[in-house]
Formats: sequence, structure tokens, C-alpha cells
Amino acid sequence: MKKTWEVFCCFVIWFSSQDVLSKASHQFPQSRFYSTQHGLSQASIYDIEEDSNGYIWFATQLGINRFDGYEFVSFGQKTEDGNGLSGSYVFDLEIDPNKGDLYVGNINGLDVLEQQSGQFRHIYLDSSKSGNEQYIVRKIKFDAENNLWIGSSKGLFYRPVGSSEFKKITNEQTPYNVYDLGFDKKGNVWATTKSGLLKFDKQNFNKPPTVLLANKNVSTLFIDSEQKLWVGTNGYGLFKYNINDQQPILIENISTHNGLVDSIVNDIHQMSDGSIWIATADGASIFTDPNDLLDSTVFKSNENIEVDEGINHHNIRSLLESKNGVIFFGTIDSGVGVIDPGKTLIKSLEFKNRDSIYFVTSGNNGEIWASGTSGVWKVNSDLSIEGPFQYANNGGNNLAQNKLTAVYYSKLDGTLWVASKLGLSKLNEETQLLETLPFKSVPIYTLTEDELGMLWIGSYDNGLFYYDPKNNDVILNIDTPLVTEILSLDKEQTWVATIGGLYLVNSVTKHFEHFSHDPDDPSSLPHNVITWISEISPGNYFLGTQGKGLWHMRYDESMKAPIFEQLFADSAISKSSIGGVIKGSDNGYWVASSRGLSRINESFTLIDHYSQNDGVSIGGYYIARPAENEAGLLFFAGVNSFNYFDPMTINTSTDFPALELTKIKTLSLESEDDIYDAKKAPLKELPNDYELVLEPNNLMVTIEFTSLEYGSPKSIQYAYKLKGFDNRWQYVDSISRSVLFTNLLPGHYELEIKNTNRHGVWATKANVLSIVVKTPWWKTTEFIFLSVILFFVFTYLIYRWRTYNLHQQAIALNSLVDSKTKDLKHANEQLRILTVKDSLTQLMNRRGFTERSNQEFEKYQRDKNAFCICLFDIDKFKNINDTYGHSIGDNVLVEVANTVKSSVRGCDVVARWGGEEFIVLFPNVDLSKANDIAERVRLSVSSLELVVKGIKISPTISGGIASIEKFNSLDECINCADDLLYKAKDLGRNRVCL
Repeated sequence: MKKTWEVFCCFVIWFSSQDVLSKASHQFPQSRFYSTQHGLSQASIYDIEEDSNGYIWFATQLGINRFDGYEFVSFGQKTEDGNGLSGSYVFDLEIDPNKGDLYVGNINGLDVLEQQSGQFRHIYLDSSKSGNEQYIVRKIKFDAENNLWIGSSKGLFYRPVGSSEFKKITNEQTPYNVYDLGFDKKGNVWATTKSGLLKFDKQNFNKPPTVLLANKNVSTLFIDSEQKLWVGTNGYGLFKYNINDQQPILIENISTHNGLVDSIVNDIHQMSDGSIWIATADGASIFTDPNDLLDSTVFKSNENIEVDEGINHHNIRSLLESKNGVIFFGTIDSGVGVIDPGKTLIKSLEFKNRDSIYFVTSGNNGEIWASGTSGVWKVNSDLSIEGPFQYANNGGNNLAQNKLTAVYYSKLDGTLWVASKLGLSKLNEETQLLETLPFKSVPIYTLTEDELGMLWIGSYDNGLFYYDPKNNDVILNIDTPLVTEILSLDKEQTWVATIGGLYLVNSVTKHFEHFSHDPDDPSSLPHNVITWISEISPGNYFLGTQGKGLWHMRYDESMKAPIFEQLFADSAISKSSIGGVIKGSDNGYWVASSRGLSRINESFTLIDHYSQNDGVSIGGYYIARPAENEAGLLFFAGVNSFNYFDPMTINTSTDFPALELTKIKTLSLESEDDIYDAKKAPLKELPNDYELVLEPNNLMVTIEFTSLEYGSPKSIQYAYKLKGFDNRWQYVDSISRSVLFTNLLPGHYELEIKNTNRHGVWATKANVLSIVVKTPWWKTTEFIFLSVILFFVFTYLIYRWRTYNLHQQAIALNSLVDSKTKDLKHANEQLRILTVKDSLTQLMNRRGFTERSNQEFEKYQRDKNAFCICLFDIDKFKNINDTYGHSIGDNVLVEVANTVKSSVRGCDVVARWGGEEFIVLFPNVDLSKANDIAERVRLSVSSLELVVKGIKISPTISGGIASIEKFNSLDECINCADDLLYKAKDLGRNRVCL
């Protein structure tokens, strides 16, 4: 049963490890990392940018990468076709806010990826040095007036809006190496250099810049929403200035001594919640309140990344918050990380030694009791933790005993019942120790209490027990498979879920019913491994299965068997394993499954899904009861995790990720064509009124799509339907993301595609792509109209010519018609007789009998007048042929045929079936009457004494009879008669079997 425990009862939901936070003031879900093994061209991320369509772009040492949440598309240095970057080592990216073009700063200067053409174009900062320009562009930025500013290795440049020429701000004698740029509301331009922070007067560039932090290597800057200037340095920490006054005023210098995680600052970003993120060489410092620099949170990714020894993947180089609130952080050596801080909804408690929790139960005083690998834990209403409560030292067994399975708090007398693989125990309130009870040596998985204070105990391999703890009396023991859950309804009725079906037990009569899955009965139990059962209302239950999702079961005493209906069959939960269900204070039903956590509304019409990005346990959930405390908090137990949350505070996002078409490809006999490919036009989006026109020779069209969801891309589901072809929704998961249609008929279609958000909520509005399949030229209206006219003209000419000829021939033919008609009628009659009559016996042949019997079968189907089929065979006829020759055998066949014909009724149909076999159809008789007639035939034949050419022969026959009433077809009836004929042969011949 050890294997059963591991496979069926301890299923868990696996996720990646969580991030480490130094303080609890800013909680995040775990980050996901993407590196070269996921498709990123190179692992050093220097900048991150989001384009107008919602795609994310990364600057690396090997070009730029576009990301849609699922896959990366790389763009490197110029290829043979001339399209590409002028240099692959990229430092900065910037989107033109008006045109949507992507500007790229690299080791060889400035490039732009144009949205409309999808082509890269190199831009010279100094037109006088075209072709010989040697600039490293490190920063690109548009100001509020849409002027373009460039920070380079040769100084500061800017291009006024509407102009194509750049102007240089710094002169040749003082070529500052500019790393970052910023603009304040006073019109000043701020630039970071290795020699300090520069402030340029935008109205007077001839004026020398003001220098702050002289001789310090200033790496980055940011001007926040309150016009405070944040300045990051390389080795000197972070500086914050008030620049609202005439002269900048230093507010604070923050270093590793007073809260900054590292003194090397790489990037600064203000998030939508107002917090300031400082990217450093050893993680990020987060200031939730930008005005309180003494309160910061340190963020470091704890992801297990395959990196070379010595590489620090906490070295964050760049930051970006996407439009939907997801934070990207690029590292120096380890790729890019993704976190979704706004989606942390579900919290967790950590026990000493990271103890694994199996079962939870609520007490009478607002506390929660939990069983784990180290004993029993008590979670107080203020979420403080006491324990573990363990067994007293009793030799070598205490370690095994302290590893508990189930726990149940009695609401009747306050007893805390505890179960383990070694038996039953309870907590002694005075000694605070677990006491072993006489009910032991039974490995227990689950237990519960009924209204009488009796315990229902479900074991691993000893079945189900109904136990009186006061008198130490086992009242009932039923041999069941491993018990996963017990639901006591009242003093008599109890539902028991097992890995071998569902049991309904009556503790008074000791009678039980067992319901199991029958593959041939769709109304039976949906699966034999039942992981959960709980009551919704009298006669209505939740039923959890392994791998078959959640079901609604209806059953009361008036019903012969339960009725099962799967809940949300079109959602991801339909193929999940269910761990437990509990109703929260929000009136929603919370379901733990292999999908994560889901919430079903009270009317069972909506379902929301919550995953690792929402804080769902990374260790997973056991098949075990969740619990609720007096404050309305829900608790779910899992491996290395203990989740809790207030359901009233869980608000499902109604935002939906953008749904984009990424590729349209057609296939014909001649070629394979890309109609649209977002990889080749990465910034260009199909217009809303785009119409896909397919040629008649297009045999197949493939359409690929994606959702720009970065927080939880794998949780997105898709559905599509092609109106005009099939109006039913077809569902695909996040891996497929494509549809394929073949051999569409000419006409107009509308392809509708919709997606869910990360919580499984379907978008109410679908993306629509109009598709027109052209009509082949030979099917066009014009061609058909012209063809019809030509046809009628040609037909008329032929008609006139044929009319003349036919008139001449009619006179000659008429004379022949009369003479030939009589001959033809006679010949047809002779032919008809030959086709249905046996030439030797003059009986019907097989064909004639088949036609006649089919008529009788149609009458039977219409009027239900039954008939019987009898097959006769002359016994040992081969011996007659072999002994006396075929001519005598033919005489015997004729005599037997005549005898059969004369021995049956006039309405009976007799035919030679083949060889020495005869078949008779007896209309309007049952088997008994048919047998009487067949016996008369048999006796008549057996009484024959034939003398043929002086030879005396006494033939006999055997027969088999079948009634059509027992069969669905004539062939089945004849086959049965044939089988009975052989049976008569086997029984000694000269007899009839029915």
C-alpha cells in the first residue's frame, strides 16, 4: 500500500522555487527565468522595452530579441539580404511614441527598425562622417516634445522633431561618454558620465553644463513623478536630489551601510504603484514609499539557473514594468527574470524546519490544527504558531509516530484526534503530549466524527472502521480500498470515498452500497479513484476524482443510483486531480487541484483559476480537508507550504492580455507562402479590417496566434470557430496556439479567436479575421452563364440535324419494331425463367429464392408475420456420386427435390440452395409448426426407395430450422439454420434440429 499512498493520495502541484525577500513588507510570487536554453540569443540583458503592440524587446550582446510570453525571435547583425543591425552588441532600445519604430543603440552606432517596412536602417549621427562614423550609442530617449536624444561614446546628440539631422551638444574637446539621460520639467537635460552628472540648459546649449558628483562614475538616473532625481553610481551607491529649486539639493546618499543592497547601481525605475526599484550588482532594493528611504525591501531571485561557476545571476542590469504590471529584470550573465508583483493574492505560513503539512482542522477558539511530519501544530487566530506537539519519548517508534497523517478536532467535546501510520492518538491538554489509544497498529489516512461522537476511520489497507473511542469498541469494519475522504451525513448515513469507488454506509443496519465505474455505462461513477466528497446541500455533493476533474453528484433515498454531472468540462480543471473543496465567506467554493486553486461561484456558472503567480503553493496540495477559522481565513495544506487567505480580498482580474495573430501561411500544390509573419514584420500589426483572401488552389491555411501574457502565459487557454464552416467553439491550450483548415469551399468565412485571462475567465469579445475563398474561374457566374448559352446553341444545332436523320430512320425502324417486339418479349420471359430456376430440379435457384425471401422479410418488418427458414442436405450424397456416378446422383437430386416440393404446403417456398442443399421458407409459422412440416419432409425422403438403372438407393436428409423472430436480418437467420443443419449432421444425420 506504500505505492498507493504515493500515487493516489499524495499528489502534489509542482511549481518552481520562490524568491527570497529580506522583509515581509513587499511580497512577490516566485520569478521565472528565461535564458539561452529558452531561445534567448544571449544571456546579457542591457535594456528592456515594450512596443506599441505589447511585445517585449531585449537588448543583448548578440542582437535584439522579441518576446511574446512563449517564444523569442532574434534579430542580429546584417545578413546576406542586407537586413539587420549594424552591430550585434546592443546597449539600449527605445520606441518612437508617434511612429512605433524601434531605435537600437549598439556598438556601431544607431539603427532603427521601421514599423511599416520591417526593415532595419542605420542612422548617422554626424552626416559629414557617413561611412566612417565610430560611435557607441548607449542611450536613446525621446523628450516630452518628441525630440530624439542620443547618448554616445562621442558625446550628446539630439534631433529636433520633424528634422532628419542630428545636432551635437558636446564639442570635440570635451566628448563626454554619456550613459543615461533624463529631462526635468524646467527644460534641463541630465546626463550621466564616468566623470560625474551633467545638467545641460535646454535653452542654451552653449552654456557649459553644471557638474554634480564630479569625478564619480555615474551610471544611471531617473526623475520620479515628484521631480526628484535619483542617481545611481558605480561604487558610490544611490543619490537622491530635489531638483524643484534653482539648484539641486542632495536629499540622501544611500549605500550598503544604510539599506542599499549593493553600491553598484545599474538601473532605476518607478513602478505603477509608486515604488522605486534600484537594480544593483547584487539584486534590487525596493523603496515602497519613495519618501521613506529607511524602509526598503531587498529582492533577489532564488531560481535554480544553470550558469557557469562564479556567475552572479543577482546582478540586475535593466528593469521594465510592462503595461499590464509585470516586471522584467535583465541580468548581466543569466538572462531575464519575470515577476508579477500585483498578482500575489495567496499567502503562506512557514513551519519550523519547513515541516510538511498533511491535514488541517479548525478548533472552537479560532485556531487551526495541522498535522505534519514533525507532529501537530497549532495556528492561532493571530497566525502565530505553536508546536509541534509530539509523542513522549517511547523508544525507537517516536520518530515514526510523530510523522502524522490526519487530524480532527471534535466540536462535541474539544478532543483533538490524531492519526498516523501507527494508529490513533489524541492530544493531552495538560501534558501537551500525544497519547496513544488502544486503537493502534492500523495505518490511518483519514478520520472524522459523527453526531454521536463515534469515529469513522479510513485506513491504508485495513478498510473502513466505525469506532467507539469511549468503550474502545470497533462497531463496524468494512473491507474497502484505501479511504481518501469520509463524509458523515447524520446518525446513520455516511459517504466514504476510496481509490476503488464510492461507498454509502449505514452505521445502524451495517449495510452498505458500493458504486464503481463501469466503462460500458456512461451514467456510472465517472472514475474509481475518488479523492474528495463534500455536501453542497441535502442530496447534492461535490465529487473529486483523480485526473477527471470535479463532479456534481445528486442522490437521495428515492433514487436507485446517483446522477453525475461534470462541472466546467471545458476548463483546465476538467482534467485535474481534486484535493479538496471548501466554501468561503465570499460564498464561493474553493477547489484545490493539480491545476492550483480555483474558485467556483455559488451558482456554478463561473470559475476562476489561481496559479503560482498568485502565491499558490509551490509544493502542492495533499488530498486532505481544507479548513476555515473564525476570521474567515481559508487554510490549505501542502508539501513545504501552508497557504492561507481571506477569500473576501481575492479579486479576480478582469483584464485580458492582447491577442495577436503571429503568422498566416497557405499551402498549394505549387508552393508554400507566408501571407503574414510577425517575425518578418515584428512591429507591424494586422489592421482590424484585414481580410484574408485565399486563391482556389490554396489547399491549406494555417493561422498562428498568441496572447501577450507575461505573468502566467501557460495558464492562457484559447478557443476558435470558423463561422460559415463550423459554428462550434474548438479549444486549444497555450502550447498549440494555431488553427489549420484544409480544402475550404469558395465563400466568405469569419474566424473568431478568443482567449482567457490568467484566471481562466473567457474574454467576452473575440478577435475576428475575415476570410474569403475565391471561386475557381470555371465556377464563376460569368463562365457558367456563357457556358449555358453556348450549350443551348450547340444543342439546338444538334437537335435540328438529328431531327432530320431521325425522321428518315423512323420509317425504317417502325417496320422492325413490331416484328422484334414479340421476339423480345419471348426472349425476356425465357431469360427471366432461366435466372430464377434451377435447370436440373426445376426448383427455384438461389437467386430466385433470395428475391422471394427478401419480399417475405419486408412483409415481416411491416406486418410482423413471422416465418421460418429450413435448410436440408442429402446425407452422404458425395458417396452416391463417387459410387454410382454423377448421372445417378443427378437422378437422386431430382427425386429428392420432387419429394420435398410435394411434402410441403403450397404457400411454402422451395429452392435448390446449392449442390445437394435445399432451402425452404415457411411463411406465417412458428418453430413448432415449421418443425412438423420439416419432419414430414424428412420422413417422406427417408421412405423413398429409388431404383435408378437397376440400382436401389434409399436417400436420407438432415435439416436445420431457424425463426426470423430471433434475428435482425435474413442472412443471420439463414446462417443459424445452416449451423443447425451441421448440428444435425454431427448428431448422426437423418434428423432435423431447431
